[in-house]
Amino acid sequence: MMPRISRFLPACLLLWTSGLASCQSASQVRFEVAPVLSAASGAGSTLGAVPRAATSVAGMALEARTLSIYAGACHYNGERVLAGHTAVLAWQLQAGLIEGQHFGGADIVAVVTSEANLVDDLARTHCVYLDPALDAAQVSLALRWLDAHAQVALGQRLALVRERVQVRIEAGSYWARVGDRIHVQGAPMPNLECCKMPYNVWYQPLTQIDQDSRRVGCTSSLVCVEPRLKLEFSRQGENDAWFGALSVKQAQVPTGEPR
Repeated sequence: MMPRISRFLPACLLLWTSGLASCQSASQVRFEVAPVLSAASGAGSTLGAVPRAATSVAGMALEARTLSIYAGACHYNGERVLAGHTAVLAWQLQAGLIEGQHFGGADIVAVVTSEANLVDDLARTHCVYLDPALDAAQVSLALRWLDAHAQVALGQRLALVRERVQVRIEAGSYWARVGDRIHVQGAPMPNLECCKMPYNVWYQPLTQIDQDSRRVGCTSSLVCVEPRLKLEFSRQGENDAWFGALSVKQAQVPTGEPR
């Protein structure tokens, strides 16, 4: 105990001789140091903090627009202002981890619309479609993945619709369906013209699709009937889609202006 007392004795003498305080004040000096030590030890404790739970989900993605994303300059200019207000997006997710929790995989479809061409980045609304076979926990994980991956691109969520959802995306074809109201079907452009003449691709996907596997598709049928979004249309035979593997980063990106 004596060494501990002698440690504070010079402080007592200094305060006494200067007339500022008694030895009782010196004990206050000792207690004032305690919060500093606690703060330092608290800062050090962050070194052992648990890292954010991991998300690791592989899969395929599809996006079909209501205009031609691959076209000649005159065709692009003719559609730029009047078309492209809506997109149908679909994901075929494999089993993996979402925020550290097991995810069994799911097919997801979303329809997003705006009052102008989606490239203009005006306010957007969307509906999401998930199969009723998914339980509440898997639905929650699927929506958390979707919000992290595409919330900026999709805008305000108007409704979550539980309806039969099927998505099949392969190297040679793509197909997505929600009941009898939403249907997308197509295949890569003949001879992969989008790779041979990339200057005729005028837009970028709303969400990231792996650059190496991404292809422009010719959609043979694009049908959407969604009263919640006041949409009803049917389109055929347009180079209006991208499809490919999910980007490794799986991050949101701005739509950006066309080149």
